[in-house]
Amino acid sequence: MGLDKLMDSIAETVVVRNLLTKLTDKCFENGQTDMFFIAQERGFELSDLQDSGLFLFTDDMLFTLIYNSIVGAEYRDKLALIDSKGEFQHKCRTVFPVRDQMNNVMAWVSWQKHKQHKYLTSKTFGFEKSACFYGMEYFDEILKKGYAIIVEGMFDVVRWRSLGYYNVLGTMGNDLTLHKRMILNRIPVTIFCPDNDKGGRENSHKNKQSGFSDYRLWATDKKFVRVELKGGYKDYDDYFKVETNREMAKIIIDTALQLKSGEVLSFETV
Repeated sequence: MGLDKLMDSIAETVVVRNLLTKLTDKCFENGQTDMFFIAQERGFELSDLQDSGLFLFTDDMLFTLIYNSIVGAEYRDKLALIDSKGEFQHKCRTVFPVRDQMNNVMAWVSWQKHKQHKYLTSKTFGFEKSACFYGMEYFDEILKKGYAIIVEGMFDVVRWRSLGYYNVLGTMGNDLTLHKRMILNRIPVTIFCPDNDKGGRENSHKNKQSGFSDYRLWATDKKFVRVELKGGYKDYDDYFKVETNREMAKIIIDTALQLKSGEVLSFETV
């Protein structure tokens, strides 16, 4: 790509993100009617979901009115929120706005239970989920704290935030790409907390050469430790959903921060 095309692409990305941010803010204001039921289902306080800017639309007409008032025809394909049939792709789905370090919205990721594809990511112009994390709007907070908690699920991020930890990033995929590694290499200490499933367990096993079974996936050039969740809970959202478990959050993090780089904390649950 030539320099002129690159500059044009950057300029267009800025416009698209500004539009999507305006649309997101308006949708958040008008998309809270059904969020109480999502909060109940997932074991959150409604304020926890609102704190992360989540919203839900079941009314096509209301969304269309908001959408048409903000997004001009020339940018609708760039936002990629409407499918080829003219239907809102994220209808009846809980929307997670994915923001950059400047707090601009890069894309929407939505969730709906009992769907074949629980998570749906908008193919918004200028956005690649392989190049960023969910939670980048708090990157300055991460640098101030000196460490980041890395989790797999977006609800895991929201759950940690509900416990007062905003220095949390969601992976949005299983591969540590060059772009993501560059982000993590800016953080003094990374605490990786994978899910308690086959993928999470396989990526947490130590070996003599690298300290982990696949160092190319999840490791950094700075201090890097892992916390393995053991027992019957599938992830940290699931574990901290139980109120009596929440007091363990500080113990887990304080203990992890005492580890040497490459060490693993196996955390047994009952």
